Amino acid sequence: MPVIECDTDLIDPGDVLDVDLTNGIIINRTKDIEITVKPLPQVMIKILTDGGLAAHFRKYGGFNLE
Repeated sequence: MPVIECDTDLIDPGDVLDVDLTNGIIINRTKDIEITVKPLPQVMIKILTDGGLAAHFRKYGGFNLE
């Protein structure tokens, strides 16, 4: 699970969230607000899309940073 840092003052237990790691936006659907966060680097998005670090290594035989 990726770690993102954000101010959680606008998030309560039970709130429904959509997290856009590429663009750095958390949408709190319960309160209809957007919280801006630092986007993840593209290489992290690629690793997550591949299914995690182990799956990424199996697919490419190591890190593929391109």
